[in-house]
Amino acid sequence: MKYVKKLLAVALAAVLAMSMFTACGKEKVPVDLQTSREILETINARRSAGGMQTLTLSEDASLPLGNWAKAAAESTQKDAKAVEEAARSAARKAVTEMKIDGKAVFVYDTYTFYNVSGAEQVAKELQEHPNYFITAGEEVGNYAAVASYSDGEKAAVVVMLLKVK
Repeated sequence: MKYVKKLLAVALAAVLAMSMFTACGKEKVPVDLQTSREILETINARRSAGGMQTLTLSEDASLPLGNWAKAAAESTQKDAKAVEEAARSAARKAVTEMKIDGKAVFVYDTYTFYNVSGAEQVAKELQEHPNYFITAGEEVGNYAAVASYSDGEKAAVVVMLLKVK
């Protein structure tokens, strides 16, 4: 009986692992680039107020972030955190394999806003957390990739700060 339980546990773990890996790769979650632009405008307003240079949206780099945004929105369950991390890693890999203006891309930092879906809600988060995107005496990047996801009940915004070298 113990052998059957162990075998069943291993089989369940294998199914969970397979579902995590396939959830991030096959079906791409579309990214609304207009919303991405609006969110970045809000972030840039914060950066300008703090004396920092503004960031330029990389639309190409934003597109792979859709799955990460969806996984972040759904990450309230314990197992979903692993799915979110897998989606974040896949997005980071896709972005670092790109070129912007013919130059290599380096991911400087990432941010996740949970239960947030648009520029107004990001602005509210920035008021509550004034140090987001403002690092004293340090430039955090010159480009950004931004994606948001909302299904009406769950939402998230994800941001990657990018340096191009």
